[in-house]
Parts: sequence; C-alpha cells; structure tokens
Amino acid sequence: MIYLYYSENFYNMIRKIFFLGIVLILLTSTVDAQQSRTKSMGGLSFSIVDRDYTLNLFDFGNNPAWLIVDEKNSRLEITPSLNNSWGSYRRPYSADGFYDYNAGFIGVKPLGESGTFRGKADYTYELRRNNYRTLKKDTYGGEAFYFNDTTSGDVRFNGPTFEFMHSMNLFNDLYLGASASYQIMDGLKKVYTYAETLYRNVSIDLGAAYSLSENLNVGFKYKYEGSQERIVADDVNLLTVQTYHYRGDTYALLLSGSSQSYKLKKKSDQIGTQLH
Repeated sequence: MIYLYYSENFYNMIRKIFFLGIVLILLTSTVDAQQSRTKSMGGLSFSIVDRDYTLNLFDFGNNPAWLIVDEKNSRLEITPSLNNSWGSYRRPYSADGFYDYNAGFIGVKPLGESGTFRGKADYTYELRRNNYRTLKKDTYGGEAFYFNDTTSGDVRFNGPTFEFMHSMNLFNDLYLGASASYQIMDGLKKVYTYAETLYRNVSIDLGAAYSLSENLNVGFKYKYEGSQERIVADDVNLLTVQTYHYRGDTYALLLSGSSQSYKLKKKSDQIGTQLH
C-alpha cells in the first residue's frame, strides 16, 4: 500500500494557480453566460430555437411593434461583461488594445391589454491603450474628418445608456411600437492635451407590423438617430498645444493655442420594411 502526503504549502500553491487561471480567463474573454444561452454556446444565434433569438420582426428586424408578440413573460436580465483585446493588426488610429467593462439590466413586463413594456440600462467603462493621435471617439465612423494631436496615450470613455420600449396590439393583427434611447459618455486622453470629450447619442424608433397569416408577417420601421461629440483640449500648464484638423488622410490644418474645441454633429433618418 502506498501513502501520499501533501503539505499545506502544496495546497496553497494549487489554490494560487487556480486563482491565477480564473483571473487570466476573465482578462481574455467576454463573460456572456448570464445574457443568454446562445452566446455561451459558441456564438449561436438564429441557428437554434431560443426565446432570446428567434427569426422574427423583433429579434431579427429590430421592429419595436413586434415586442408584444415576442415577449410573453416577465423577466429581469442582469448582464455583467468584461472584454480585453489587443493586437498589432489594426488601422493607424486604432488603439493597441481595449478594456471594455459593462454592466447591463433588461426588464420586460407584459401589461395585458395595455401592451408590453421593456426597459434597458447599462453602464460602460472603456479604456483604449496607447491610442495614436486621434481625439475622436469613433475615428472610423464614416466622416472624412479627423481631429488629432501629436501624441499617443491611453484614452478612457465611460457613461450610461437608457432605453425604453412599448408595444401594443391596436386591433386584430395590427401592432404598433416605439422606443427611445439616450446615451451619454465622458472621455479623457491621459497625456499632453488632456482632451476631454462629451459624447451623447439619442435615437427614436417607430414601428408597425401586420400579421397576414400564421406564417407571413410584414413590418415597417422608422428610426431617427442624432449624436453630438464635443472635444475640448486644454494644456494643464496653460501653454500652447498643437492639434490638427485632417481632411481625409493626407491634408491637415494646424491649430495652435492654449485652449481648443471641436464639435461634431451627426443625424440620420432610416426607413425600412421587413417581411417574415
């Protein structure tokens, strides 16, 4: 008979290795288990039948009118997540890496004949490591303009997002719905210009849907979205700082002063139809 003896130091070492392994997993992956089963199974979405992801006008077409049909039960969903990514294969104004922390809450409440209500709130903290020159939040958002300084540094953005949605059955097989969301974020570049950003985004969705038969549904959706980004660059010592307002990737206007500001406004109107 063979006896094996383990010292207390051995157990402590095992515990430390286990704890280190858990930390490494959290730092290199996104935690989606509480959000839905499908994301935790290799990113499955519409390939299996699931109450969170169904091929319908709401889950697939983002039509708020179909909320009352898609959500039949009350529920509260809590979603903490952590994402860490890095790599050298990136565009010039992309950061070396990202830390993205998020805590989200979704509540659904059927109201009987008054329809169905859905509320969503989340808070995001994003850290961009060694971001090269750019001072804009969405550098590659589609605009032909860049607002840059002359240094690379860490940039953080944080703030909440709120969304409210309501859907109701107007009569027979006609459904109406609407939603509104508001996001506000603060940003700070932690070097040189110490540029501060105030970013806000507002969107409104209006939807209508009609069920022609059990297997044929049509929908109509209108969406308005408006965003504003205000950037203020001040030298902490009240000295002159240099920034550049690029037109495209080549031509730039040099801006010089102890205090500079930049404002970007965007808005869009979208109209779409869905057939399911």
